[in-house]
Amino acid sequence: MYGTDSAPWEMISTADDGFYNDALGADFGGSVNPMFFPMVPSLEFDSWFTIGAEPGDDDGINSAFDAALTSMADFNSGGDFIVDTFVGGSVFIVPGANDQGVPVNGKVLLGQFTTSGVVSALVNVQFRDANQESLYAEGMALTFPAPGVGCTDENACNYDPEAVIDAGCVYPEEFYNCEGCINDTDGDGVCDELELEGCTDSSACNYDSSATDDDGSCLQNDLCGVCGGDNSSCSGCTDSSACNYDSSSTLDDGSCTYPEMYYDCNGNCVNDTDGDGICDELEVPGCTDADADNYNSDATDDDGSCEYLGCTNPAADNYDEGANVDDGSCIIYGCTNQAADNYNEEATDDDGSCVASGCTYVGATNYDPVNTSDDGSCIFLGCTDSTALNFIAHANSDDGSCVFEECTGESDCPFDANGDGEIGSADLLEFLVAYGQACSDL
Repeated sequence: MYGTDSAPWEMISTADDGFYNDALGADFGGSVNPMFFPMVPSLEFDSWFTIGAEPGDDDGINSAFDAALTSMADFNSGGDFIVDTFVGGSVFIVPGANDQGVPVNGKVLLGQFTTSGVVSALVNVQFRDANQESLYAEGMALTFPAPGVGCTDENACNYDPEAVIDAGCVYPEEFYNCEGCINDTDGDGVCDELELEGCTDSSACNYDSSATDDDGSCLQNDLCGVCGGDNSSCSGCTDSSACNYDSSSTLDDGSCTYPEMYYDCNGNCVNDTDGDGICDELEVPGCTDADADNYNSDATDDDGSCEYLGCTNPAADNYDEGANVDDGSCIIYGCTNQAADNYNEEATDDDGSCVASGCTYVGATNYDPVNTSDDGSCIFLGCTDSTALNFIAHANSDDGSCVFEECTGESDCPFDANGDGEIGSADLLEFLVAYGQACSDL
């Protein structure tokens, strides 16, 4: 089919909205996919040109148009199709390329045109006969539908009350009425009964091109390239210095673990000179003997500083050979009385062993209560002359008081203490009682 300025090619509709061209339609019939008809019924009524090929057929059609023409664009937007320039335009098939241009029952399909008006067509055709000679038919005019010809069934979608000759009726398919879907809850043009749930997001990794209703199942590839994954398939520790380094991981998940300072990944000290399991840098010097007075529970290395308090004097009675710090507790028993004969200047505690020699007789002139051992030095004053009237047998130091004459009276006998005219033992007892007292007290 072709058109030029001398042989125009026209397809004109009287309808205000012109020709129906579906959003999913095509310029040529063979390019329309009938698989979408159940989901998009309106696509079946798309207007298109062809040379023998219907929707779904193998189409070998070609086209060439004057660049100045907008014929096909006008047609696709519902307007009239007009080719009338000097260069013109055409659609054609290469003879012998396929069988789509071969007449069927003496007819070749040239297009489908859907409109609510009357179509006036002006068509020019070039074709070859059985002898491969080119023949031309120009200026073929056709008006359709012809007055009085149409659908006479008032139940049909294309019923024409003015038609007297039935030219074929169109009826809605299952789930449809003449206006579209009977049930279309979401208003997407796909009947509820024909909806297919799935992921309708073309950017999703589980996109389903056949789905008409999005069911919220869309997934995205994770950073590991796994559809709907959680990044775990390639996640791990990517730091080669970490204890749990995973060479197969490409995504670091923050799980890296590192040894504590001074340790390796096996928990062993990097430096442990004494092999005690405590790193050199963490050693604490001090006294490690729990029995020591300065024991340090935090110490890990004994530095010889342990102190053992006690008496360090070997001469002491409580000498502690394990002590290395004298705490002043040494005890040396002995005589602490400096006046004693056996006074021990090193003694700290008196053990009652002090010995003091001297007079221990209470009645002696030189009696000393400190004395513990009588050395025979007691002095007893009195008359030591046994011939004297006042002789005292135990006196060992004569005090010049001896009397040798007999008394005749009290004045003559000062030693007659009891006044019986005689100086006897009774007078001695009286004397001893009065001895040492003041005369005024007698």
